[in-house]
Amino acid sequence: MTENATPTNLYLNMAKILGEVQRIPKNGYNSHFKYDFVSEGDITDAIREHLSKHNIALFSSMKHWEQNGNKTICDFEFTLVCAETGMSHVSLWSAEANDSQDKGFNKAATAAMKYWLLKTFMIPTGDDPDADHNKGEGKKKQGDKWPTAESVNTLIKSAVQKLEVTADEISKYTEIASLDDLSAWEKYADINTAKRAIKAAHDKHMAEIAASKPAEPKNPPPKEEVKHDLNQWINGNVNAWIAKWTAEGVTHPQLKAALKIKDRWGEWKGTVSEADQAVEAYRKPKAVPPEVEAAQAAKIIQDEQAPESDPAADRLETLAELENQLVSIYRVEKRDHVAGTGFKAGYKWLAKATFFDSTETEQRIEFTLWPEDVTAIEKAGHNFPKTDFEVYIPVVLTIKSNAIRIKGDKVPKKDTTPVDSQQMFDELPGMSKQAKNQLEHA
Repeated sequence: MTENATPTNLYLNMAKILGEVQRIPKNGYNSHFKYDFVSEGDITDAIREHLSKHNIALFSSMKHWEQNGNKTICDFEFTLVCAETGMSHVSLWSAEANDSQDKGFNKAATAAMKYWLLKTFMIPTGDDPDADHNKGEGKKKQGDKWPTAESVNTLIKSAVQKLEVTADEISKYTEIASLDDLSAWEKYADINTAKRAIKAAHDKHMAEIAASKPAEPKNPPPKEEVKHDLNQWINGNVNAWIAKWTAEGVTHPQLKAALKIKDRWGEWKGTVSEADQAVEAYRKPKAVPPEVEAAQAAKIIQDEQAPESDPAADRLETLAELENQLVSIYRVEKRDHVAGTGFKAGYKWLAKATFFDSTETEQRIEFTLWPEDVTAIEKAGHNFPKTDFEVYIPVVLTIKSNAIRIKGDKVPKKDTTPVDSQQMFDELPGMSKQAKNQLEHA
């Protein structure tokens, strides 16, 4: 506790609040256990205006918590501060809730605030844990003030909010012509008796209204199906239209191109039949200019007169051109393993190579390197990689059993003298001067 210029100011104002606060009616009702209670909201509403009137601020904070089984136990600190002097008063309060989940803390905080306010400011509610609730039920308790203008207004406000009734309906239910006539309310023992009487009358009235309504037939006639225009461009029609055209092999991009839309089908502003016309026009063959049509016809005649080519013969002709051809392997990629013994065991490789044909044009070729081909390349002094790699390996090709192989006796070696190298180059057939120059300066 801290003290400033007027050490008694905070407690003096708290004492004033004790004399001002009135009994709070039990507007809450627990339908499961069937009892009335004072809600935390009613308590804070009742005390807030008194704290503000006397310039007192209230702060609360949770200092400790623990969960034990289904219980959440929290310790709270409540601090009252005088806004004029800065004087403060701190109180500790514990509360528990039968909830081990995320709502346990909120329930404990609500209970702590509710009962700390009740006990600190001695707010009467009629709750007495030592009282025998089975005796004298319905009788007015000593010290209870009923009816008062404040309690009657609270009752009317609660009925309007919870039962959604009007003041006229409350007057009808209670048979009280003027709700401001406090003497008329004395026929009820207390506010809770009046509240239950209003609710019972309201429930009876609602039951009578429900009973007066004609019963609905057990088998009502089916509602008439609302038919829509199948030609209208709406979701159901659009989906059916798309399904119809895609079944004929037209893709979505083609349909949008026919309708001249970019993204959404809703961009089309026409009808379904107009969309069909747009697609049919899009699929219709375009007119071919006469000169193009004549050229196409001439080509067809030429192709019909030309002898049919034999794929097998074409391949043999191509392979024949690669006999003794010098190529430069620039990449090798490992393929399948080949079972065998000795030098015939190992991996097959895919070789990618370039060479210059008779017209000095660079050509690219891919072929398979077998284990014996790799052995021949390594015997020539070239470092063959163990995995996929960029390389530069000059080799001479030969054709065996209609397959491209390495001509082992003419694999250019790396470590040769200039004279031997020049002699080897001169002996290689089918090698252009440009290819020789590249190989020589590599």
